[in-house]
Amino acid sequence: MKKVILIEDRPGRQSQFLSKNEIEQLQAVNGLSTSKTDETNKLISEIDHSAFDLLSDYQLIIIHRSALSDMGINSLNSYCKSTKKDLIYFSGGITQCNYYNDGYNLLNISVSELYNKSLSTTIRDYIEGKVQHLLEIVYGRSWRLSTMLCYRQWLTSNVGDIDLEKKEAFNAILGKTDYTLEVLNKEINKKFILL
Repeated sequence: MKKVILIEDRPGRQSQFLSKNEIEQLQAVNGLSTSKTDETNKLISEIDHSAFDLLSDYQLIIIHRSALSDMGINSLNSYCKSTKKDLIYFSGGITQCNYYNDGYNLLNISVSELYNKSLSTTIRDYIEGKVQHLLEIVYGRSWRLSTMLCYRQWLTSNVGDIDLEKKEAFNAILGKTDYTLEVLNKEINKKFILL
């Protein structure tokens, strides 16, 4: 069983996006720790000073990005990379979902993308090892189709000027060595037929 920690420095923010029942369901997830106000301040201070003992038991760290200093962000990224922990930054200042894999899984998402109705279910699935990819936090079970659609859009809008590094990143997420536009369209069509 994997363990998850959610570090939220603004206690009232969850109630802006989730109902009381959804918050209770989230708090009831076995394997999920949600930081309390005093504990949150201590965690953030330790991360900002490159101390990670309190995070060692967790495989997924979800934290409000704006709560950390730049040094804290860099330290946490290095820590997650060296320990192969998954990391999700959320913030109101993040306007679009970004996924990176540089030796560890990193997802940047907006507050509204994080605090969605299925968050407790998705975190429970992550804890039980049922989540195939960190992008399921945002897109649910259709993460693969959503990624293919984004990739197709990117390929068609960048014809003749393809960034090979970005193309490799998409292919790595999708688990294939090289998606051509034709193969990608066939895969997308198959997924839509299954829906």
